[in-house]
Amino acid sequence: MDFCLYTQVIKDFDFIGSDNSYPISFTESISIPLQSNVKYTEIGHRLIEKHKIPVFLENEVLLKLKAFIEDETDRLDTECVDQLLDKLSESEIRNNCRLIVNKCPKIDTKYQSFDNMNESSEFFNMYYELIHSGVFTESLMKFENLYLIAIQDLISARDQSYNDLLTQQTIEMEDAVKNIGTTLSEENINCLSIKHFEELERLKDEWNNTISNLKYEQKQEFYEWIRKVYEDFKNGNPESIATNLKNLSIDSSERFSQSAYDDIDWNNSSNDNHIQMEESFTINLGAQLKTTHNLRLISMDILDLCRMKPSYSGIKLDLEIQMQESKAMAEQLKPNIVNQKNCSHVLQTGDFYITKHSNLSEAHVVFHLVCDDSLRSSDINSRHPVILGLRNIMKTSHLNDISNITIPLLLIHEMTEEITIQWCLKRAELVLKCVKGFMIEMASLSSGGDENRTVQFVVPKGISQELFANLTTILPSIFRLSNPLVLRSSYDLE
Repeated sequence: MDFCLYTQVIKDFDFIGSDNSYPISFTESISIPLQSNVKYTEIGHRLIEKHKIPVFLENEVLLKLKAFIEDETDRLDTECVDQLLDKLSESEIRNNCRLIVNKCPKIDTKYQSFDNMNESSEFFNMYYELIHSGVFTESLMKFENLYLIAIQDLISARDQSYNDLLTQQTIEMEDAVKNIGTTLSEENINCLSIKHFEELERLKDEWNNTISNLKYEQKQEFYEWIRKVYEDFKNGNPESIATNLKNLSIDSSERFSQSAYDDIDWNNSSNDNHIQMEESFTINLGAQLKTTHNLRLISMDILDLCRMKPSYSGIKLDLEIQMQESKAMAEQLKPNIVNQKNCSHVLQTGDFYITKHSNLSEAHVVFHLVCDDSLRSSDINSRHPVILGLRNIMKTSHLNDISNITIPLLLIHEMTEEITIQWCLKRAELVLKCVKGFMIEMASLSSGGDENRTVQFVVPKGISQELFANLTTILPSIFRLSNPLVLRSSYDLE
């Protein structure tokens, strides 16, 4: 703490190994707090080298050392603050608190509650109805793009500021090194290095707070705009709606350059030279209780299903500002992952997680399946973790009444040189047979047999017409097609 004037103190770190089969212990004196350019891992590895700690105890040494340094540093900070507070009167404490609050008015915006935005289903329902109304779709997309441009501008300014400071520090350090032994010593160089590090960290924190505050303000503004437009939309107040759209249009012209907007490739013109290959089938499943389903085989980039219209790709841009940010969502996933995986902090092959979306062109729910490099082998079977994960995804979608699901037929999204036609045919046959079994299994979970579902199999864009034709012939050999019944009159038979 910069305002807390105290010198380093020496504390004894006592380590006792937990492995009784290999008893080891030692005591080392450590200066608290650590200097800003010293990490606990550096001290830990020196201790490991000095005391010849075996490999299986290295992690334990580092963890105990980290906990020791943090506890002692907190204790020292607390003692220092207590000493300062004892010297201040109650009125001085109030004045200091008031100065801090006035100087940093936005310091805690990222900690404010978003209950009215994220946890209430009311906002999601309003947004969903407006985005699908056809009247406000383009306006909403433009609104979100304005926010994206603002964030990108801040990020560019942050990077430029960071690079400028690095350049300045580099020049300053080079000049200082030239004077070692004359006007400066090695200790002066170390102090300068510490100063540079602290300046960079302070600059990084300032920019991160600025970006976080802007995101918070954008979310508030977006929520208020959605609420006002929705109320006018429901109350049938066209004049107020027109005013809101006009204000949005004026704001757009000021904050969003026309050239940048016109340069956006809304329709993804990279697909112009791609030959569209697709085939559809109607199949029957089951012997006694038959169910009819639709199958579709198509060659495309599966991420096109996650594209926003008329905006950018929903995969490339984080435009859904009404949703929680991806990092926050990942943090929320961690406790569930720990509980479901017996305290394992890493997702395993075959696990999946779900993200829900409201403004993608052809997807409302996306299943993210964890895979590994073993998928590129030709030796996988129906017991492979990814195949079992696919079964769990289909079961989840069935239980939640998802009637249309898209599956990568080859379990890959792009073709590479080592993938042959035979590899593709073998993989497609495996996936189709497994999906057929999963569909029959899911049908048995339903009480009635009148459910009609659509399964779309996607193969990577750019495959040959010959391979697509071969895949088209495999599908009818695995699934029983629903052949139409042709009725002929007696007149036709004469």
